[in-house]
Amino acid sequence: MMTTQADSAPGTTARAVTATICGQTEVGPVRPGNQDAIVVASAVAAVTGTRLTWTGRVLEAGAVVAVVDGMGGYAGGADAAVLAATALAEADPGRAPEDWDAWFEALSGRITRAGRAWDTPEMGATAAVLAIRPAGLVMANVGDCRIYRVAGGRLGRMSIDDRTQDPGSSAVTQALGGSARIDAHVWEQDLKGGTERYVLCTDGVWGALEPAELRGLCASDRAPDRVVDAVVSAIYARRAGDNCSVVVADITSAPVEGVRGRHLAASPVRSVAVETAPAGRGRRAAR
Repeated sequence: MMTTQADSAPGTTARAVTATICGQTEVGPVRPGNQDAIVVASAVAAVTGTRLTWTGRVLEAGAVVAVVDGMGGYAGGADAAVLAATALAEADPGRAPEDWDAWFEALSGRITRAGRAWDTPEMGATAAVLAIRPAGLVMANVGDCRIYRVAGGRLGRMSIDDRTQDPGSSAVTQALGGSARIDAHVWEQDLKGGTERYVLCTDGVWGALEPAELRGLCASDRAPDRVVDAVVSAIYARRAGDNCSVVVADITSAPVEGVRGRHLAASPVRSVAVETAPAGRGRRAAR
């Protein structure tokens, strides 16, 4: 399923796009190690308790936001997540929607070869990606990581789960490293103006929290970092059994008066802020 969107043509009003993004990856209250990873712009986090934040103007080159869930045993899953997240951090946000399948297939092959070389042949990863550009958004997922759009107090799922029909199973039907052919779910969407919120998360989040609770946490008027705090606290309070990673992106777009065409003057680029929490911060927050 895909909708197409044309870039702004010469003579159209330019748009200023800014974003406030916060994400965190957590081992959770039960698992012995973390096999998740997150991406915010060019930064990757895979160590539990690590938080990435970024606020600034989205330039023409764009920015990538992603969550990744590794699988295939602790060592293999963690390695696959880092491989996939590192590749996503380097991906071109301006890639055409129809080109993502080939890109994911190349990455899947790379993870497969690494698994064979490292004696972890079952390793793989699922991922959800949000590419942010002044021209609009591209969303893609492989596996069961999810993308939600928050609007009007509702939490609308923008991704499709690649899962078996068995409601009691968490097995996925395609994954990076587990599939030679990838049929990614890709959408292209215009920015509507004003502020839009998108939430990306692994199944350790959406599988542990009731839909109404997740909606209440994400649709609140809290800033992205406070939403992340609330989601992490809820996961630990539930004694959830999986790793959990969440990224919240508030994207604001508005026409720039007196500026025509696609290009805006580049503003200073702010680096991604990285914070690693002391061990157990999530547990303390949940009390």
